[in-house]
Amino acid sequence: MTISKSISTAPPRTSSASHSGGQSSTESPSVSASPVTVICSVLCLHDFTSDEEHGLSFRRNEILEVVQKEDTGWWAAMRRKGTIVGWIPEAFVTPLTPAMAEHLREIREELRVYEYQAEQLYNAVPPSKPSLQDPDLHPLPTTIGQRPSSPKHLSRTRSRDALSGRSQGEVDRLLLKAPPRAYSRSKKLPPPPPSPTTPMPHPPAQSAPLYYNKPVPPLPQELFEIRTRSASLSSRSLRRRPLMVDDNTALSRLSTLIETKNTREIDMLANPDVTGSFQALAKRSQAARQRRQNEGRQRLLASFQISEKAWYILPAHADELELDALGKVQSGSLLGLVERLTSDIVFAGPDQLDPFAHIFLMTFRTFTTSEELFDLLLDRFSMTRPDNLNEIEVADWKRRSLVPTQRHVLDVFTLWLENHRLLEDDPHIAQRLPDFIRHVATPRLPTEGQTLLQNIERLTFADPIRPSMGIMPKKPLKTKDHKNDILRIEPSVLADQLTLYEYHLYDKITPRECLAYIRKQSGPDVENLAAFCSTYDKLGTWVKSSILNTQTLTKRAQVIDYWIKVAERCRANSNYASMSSIISAVSSVVITRLTFTWTHTGRKAQLDALLKHNEPSGGFAGYRSLLRHVEDVTTCVPFITMYLSDLIRIREQYRDEEKTISFIQRQRWHDTINSILKFQHRPPQHIYDEYINTFIRDRLQEAVLSPDDTWFWDRSQEIVRVEYANADVRKGLEQVGF
Repeated sequence: MTISKSISTAPPRTSSASHSGGQSSTESPSVSASPVTVICSVLCLHDFTSDEEHGLSFRRNEILEVVQKEDTGWWAAMRRKGTIVGWIPEAFVTPLTPAMAEHLREIREELRVYEYQAEQLYNAVPPSKPSLQDPDLHPLPTTIGQRPSSPKHLSRTRSRDALSGRSQGEVDRLLLKAPPRAYSRSKKLPPPPPSPTTPMPHPPAQSAPLYYNKPVPPLPQELFEIRTRSASLSSRSLRRRPLMVDDNTALSRLSTLIETKNTREIDMLANPDVTGSFQALAKRSQAARQRRQNEGRQRLLASFQISEKAWYILPAHADELELDALGKVQSGSLLGLVERLTSDIVFAGPDQLDPFAHIFLMTFRTFTTSEELFDLLLDRFSMTRPDNLNEIEVADWKRRSLVPTQRHVLDVFTLWLENHRLLEDDPHIAQRLPDFIRHVATPRLPTEGQTLLQNIERLTFADPIRPSMGIMPKKPLKTKDHKNDILRIEPSVLADQLTLYEYHLYDKITPRECLAYIRKQSGPDVENLAAFCSTYDKLGTWVKSSILNTQTLTKRAQVIDYWIKVAERCRANSNYASMSSIISAVSSVVITRLTFTWTHTGRKAQLDALLKHNEPSGGFAGYRSLLRHVEDVTTCVPFITMYLSDLIRIREQYRDEEKTISFIQRQRWHDTINSILKFQHRPPQHIYDEYINTFIRDRLQEAVLSPDDTWFWDRSQEIVRVEYANADVRKGLEQVGF
């Protein structure tokens, strides 16, 4: 066929670049004036990423159309209905007949290579030899591109379990989920030959002319290693052998031959048996080729053990999920996600739980409701068997599909109950769940049902876990009366009690509140999260007020040093939330402009060291690094401002489409929320001091009622005027001799 587009002409350009042979190469591709003829279609067997401007990158399983072939190993190709023509390596693709090309375009892209290999395998089997499959169940096709279809009555009664009329071959191939192999042109290859001299056809509208000095085309990894070994073998086997003379007779004969100039006899002594070398090389190459063919055939046969899963065992909504190269879900429909949630892929073993389950149960409220999820799980537990199965197939379906799915549904409820706050966040579901287990699940799975009922009873009547306030002393601590003077309290004591107070608020935050924060940053849905974040501002206000309300210069400098000591102790306690608030307040403009006060402080260097972590550049890279290096058993109160910003950014980066849920967005939210909450349930090991804690709560409550920013600026400006006036008086007294 041809591409009927008007194509302009452009003369080939000559490149001045020289190759290792010293010849100049001519950049020959140009644009033809006639319609471009498609020579053939090719199937891409490997991923290929081009580093060149005019190369054409492609993925495994794509079908391209070749418009020009070169003896150099580079072919010019384009996508169907595309406008860009680029060079592709011949070794990465295989030509297709028109019938095969049309047949492969009709099936899902990720299955095309498997379908092509299956067709080649079927055609290679002699009619007299036994088939790979039972001929009664899976008759072999008679022509390429034609596979036996499953009977029309093979369908499920419910829409979510329907197979949508897939053929037997297509259903079998859904099992083949091998990740594609990526290749790049990064290997060291021989010097490139000159570019081809024939013109390069192009659709002219969008494509630039391909003036392109093509190097030696790359090879897939297997072919590259094979050719490298063959080249080294041939050069080694044909190398001229040194002449070894180890007796007087041979030495005398060689002397006679040299004197008579009998070169033929000398060559017979000195040269190897070239014919024997070639025969040995050919024999060795043939054995290696046979071994590789056998290994490839075994791998191919192993990948086509499709008879192990019949069509009625396969997931009905697998085609509604989009997976990446590693098999992780990127997006999908609600039915497809629930089906995967209750599959063997997620619950592969007792200690092999796929992260998919935790991601789904943490974030499902962003795309469905608890009631709908509960109903879908009940439907999965009581799913209807496919129609028109014989007794053997019904028993097989129950053993390999129904019973595993029912077990996984109970596994999901257990995970939801124990790890994702079903009782606290969804009490109405917790009321319906026991009835389902007693009347539906337990008669079918007695052991699993009784275990789940015991877990529900245990968690329902267990004492609620309250955030820790620290180690409670048997007797009230004897603390020196501070008389509302902060300098009368040890900085380490204040920092320890501040850590207990902040951790108490942090431990109340739930994943549901973090997800609600994405939509709304205030209100009852984010009450605990908002209370923890507001402490940052309250503590900063307390720090600035305590400094600016101090009248004398010397004591004001002492208060600044005091808060720097508290920040250092918070850093030692891994209380980064309080540390950040304190050093931000001390380094604010209203405090740093008190020049004469800072000349009397003694901890400016320690403050500068702490401020390095407070830099907002790189998304607070300093704090991220600190939190990554906190040990798993260490108490920590994290600074979470950057993580909250990440949640909003992820919402803008990914979007749900109609009836398609962006699961990669939920995965990113899950990972970010885990970074926020991973330090919960590690209470600080400090003794709780009721007296100091009450003092902290009172000061923070007063900070809510403090004046606005205008007051802080005016008060700071007034202190600056007083400091300068006192400095002038002091200078005048010094001049008169005082």
